[in-house]
Amino acid sequence: MLPSPFCVLDVGSTVSVFRPTQQLFNCMCTMPALHSIQTVQVPVDRGLLDPRFDGYKLKIDGPFSAPRHIRLPTSINMGKVPSLAHDPFRKLEARSKFNHLFAFPGTDGAYYVDGNYTMVEVLYNEATADLHLRKVYQLPVPTGPTDTREYPSVRRAGSLFIVSDGGGTITILQHTSTDEFPVVGQFSGLRGTPILVDALLESDRRVLIMYYRMEEHEAEEPTGHTTTSFRDKQRSETHQRLSFFLSLLSVTLQDPPVGMMLEPRTVMTVEGFSAPFLASIEPDGNGFVVGAATPYENPALKQAVDAAAASSAPRGVGASAPTPNRDEKLDYKWMQTESDITITVRLPHVTLKSEVHCLFMKHCVKCKILPPKEETIFDAKIFDDIVPSDCLWTLEDNRMLTLYLQKANEGSRWTHLWDDENDDDVEETLDPNVIAEFASALEKYTSSAVDTDIPPYAAQDIMSERPEEVDFEGHAAVLMRYSLDANAGPTHMSLTGGREWLCTSFAWTPPVIPAVPRVLPITVALRSDIDALVYTIGTPNLSLTPAAAFNAFGFVQASKRDKRFMAFTHDARYMFIVESKRMYVYAQLPHAGATVADQYVVDLDEGGFEGQGDVLGVQQIAAGAVVVLREESLTLLTFT
Repeated sequence: MLPSPFCVLDVGSTVSVFRPTQQLFNCMCTMPALHSIQTVQVPVDRGLLDPRFDGYKLKIDGPFSAPRHIRLPTSINMGKVPSLAHDPFRKLEARSKFNHLFAFPGTDGAYYVDGNYTMVEVLYNEATADLHLRKVYQLPVPTGPTDTREYPSVRRAGSLFIVSDGGGTITILQHTSTDEFPVVGQFSGLRGTPILVDALLESDRRVLIMYYRMEEHEAEEPTGHTTTSFRDKQRSETHQRLSFFLSLLSVTLQDPPVGMMLEPRTVMTVEGFSAPFLASIEPDGNGFVVGAATPYENPALKQAVDAAAASSAPRGVGASAPTPNRDEKLDYKWMQTESDITITVRLPHVTLKSEVHCLFMKHCVKCKILPPKEETIFDAKIFDDIVPSDCLWTLEDNRMLTLYLQKANEGSRWTHLWDDENDDDVEETLDPNVIAEFASALEKYTSSAVDTDIPPYAAQDIMSERPEEVDFEGHAAVLMRYSLDANAGPTHMSLTGGREWLCTSFAWTPPVIPAVPRVLPITVALRSDIDALVYTIGTPNLSLTPAAAFNAFGFVQASKRDKRFMAFTHDARYMFIVESKRMYVYAQLPHAGATVADQYVVDLDEGGFEGQGDVLGVQQIAAGAVVVLREESLTLLTFT
């Protein structure tokens, strides 16, 4: 098996997940099973989709009011978090999608942090449909270097507000019955700059806080072999790698407060190579769910695996010397006909089509996985010439890569795949029918007991087994559920079966709706073909239950190239796309039998509010109110 950021091995009805190492494979026979993960399929309720749907029709009048604007007393200065020319694209992408407006389930209104690091509450008066702003707390202005700063973030847990200043200090405020916000604790010294994503009040004095940080670090990675090994341990190169570390803290408040400085305890940390688009603590506090374009793994699990491997290694002279291991070779097979060559590669981890690059030349085949995985699959001269224009590749289940090579000299038979210099002794896999023909042709030279039912090459099972049916591309959606076992991997995982990530619902929910213990308070929308399917997420089994659908919205949103934010109301009545100067609203079908749904367009510059800066966030703040935050103003849109 090959080293990989995340490896999935089929084990009966479960799937073992870990980062494989050389030591691990040396001691697998003596070690107990490390961890098992349940794969979760995503159901599709076709009853939510209307095959007669004929599209969205623009309406001028309707349930939406004309937008109302107010200017911010202090603008939000984005220049205080510099974007350097050498910053990785994924860091810039994560910052561009950061929502600077914070709203929470069960409570009206929202919060933001202005350019002076003042936390401001956005109050909504439903009777007059007006917005009012109130200063809540003056954050300490970060004093560290500007190149380590991130945007301030705010989360709520019961009556507590957790506020990060974007410079490394986290402050906890208590919203009292007298509508005041005294400080009840503060801490700093975390590694990196925390970006808050969720919080949960476990008890009166204990709160769980989830945040992520971005960290660039130099990683010495084996260089891809010139032929067929993903990694060659004899050669290595140093690369800059950006990781996203998602951590869960447990913080205990003093009662009464004894000093302001608190001592948080890290419960768990997981690592991924793409920003989390969903990170939510379960309502009962027994685990959390993370969603991203690529899987997250637990670094502590790898350390436990390596430690267990080291402890089971043989003792004595020479025990520490490295031993050659053929398992480090790339898992692939190749077959041929009179006219073509077929190469099948079992990739070591989930890979998107957009991450694969293959180049066919007359004498050579080059194939690699693009950054951040950045692995060479093939790069070598082949046995004989091919016709590059007639060659192609396919990717099935995001794990099975197949290359089809057209022979330039039809009728020739390749004795091996690569030229003499690069050959790795991987023999041709013969089709069972071909073997049967050979056996029949040789029958007169052998006994009559020749068994023509010869099993396929041993690698066949490895190459053809499919632990689950997945086929996603574009902005993939990988959902994982972790328990709070600091040394364990995920308990459940869903690759969402070909459904591309779109967005979540707004955080706001009505105060009268109680929290459901085993359902996350937020719902998600996934693209399925041209439609958008809305799912609730159940815990602890990561069950995805169809709740609603927006017909053809998957197609519609793809045409909006300037979109900054996308979200839908908690009841899935309306879907919003916010661009830099306008907002699009898409409604559900108005009644049974209808084939056309309503679409509304809101001009954010209407009323002389041009030049108010970039769009920084959007939130639903009440049952019939959505607010858009820009650098200089707030825009209110009300609806019935």
